Amino acid sequence: ADEFATVQRNVKAGIERLKAFQNREGGFGYWPGDGGYDSWSTSYVGHFLIEAEAKGFFVPADMLKRWKKFQRGQAQA
Repeated sequence: ADEFATVQRNVKAGIERLKAFQNREGGFGYWPGDGGYDSWSTSYVGHFLIEAEAKGFFVPADMLKRWKKFQRGQAQA
């Protein structure tokens, strides 16, 4: 049970921490608050968020919405 609680706490903390890495447009950078984005990191973080949400973790709707919009824009560019 302790391992489960640790995993729960770590995933929640990870999601919370990732907010600082997301730019206004929805991409994710290497550093908190840098305003830029990295394509690989953005895809990786988005996949993590989708999987976390699918497993029942709370992922802020705005965070996921901005990421999806950003990814669509990058795919269309």
